[in-house]
Amino acid sequence: MTLDGMSHSERNEYEAYVIECLQEAGIKDTNPATVLKTLDKDAFRRAIGQMKDDFDFGFKPESITSVAQLAEAIWRASQSR
Repeated sequence: MTLDGMSHSERNEYEAYVIECLQEAGIKDTNPATVLKTLDKDAFRRAIGQMKDDFDFGFKPESITSVAQLAEAIWRASQSR
């Protein structure tokens, strides 16, 4: 378990999911450390829309800065269901 409660396999799974959604929206070459505000805004909105369809979650864009943090936010939302 990591300090945030996610296991390493869960972290890998959710980060891979976020990266896949970003790639499907047209954003290539992302990794867990990718800074979200550097991404194409339209493509990012499409990816977030897909993620919100898959998982019911909300987030403040200014509070989440990386792919890894977004993956954690989605994981937390999935744990609270």
